Amino acid sequence: MKKITRRKVKLVAAAVFTVLVVVFTIQNTTVVHVRLLFWDVAMSRSILVIGLLLIGFLLGRISRFSHRKKPQQPEEPQQPEE
Repeated sequence: MKKITRRKVKLVAAAVFTVLVVVFTIQNTTVVHVRLLFWDVAMSRSILVIGLLLIGFLLGRISRFSHRKKPQQPEEPQQPEE
């Protein structure tokens, strides 16, 4: 019996994700208008959703790195007061 490696699992997951993105993009070609404050932009719905997902991913990564715990330094033993 062949052993399934982590690399093969990642490759299959990436292939499935790629197919899903392609299907999503093909099915959501409708142009939508986005208004935010004084901006008014017309774009494909699929581009809008994928762009928002990427922004969310990047913000999550930034947040993860900014909240990373710093290694604790051992406390110095206190000397008894006289």
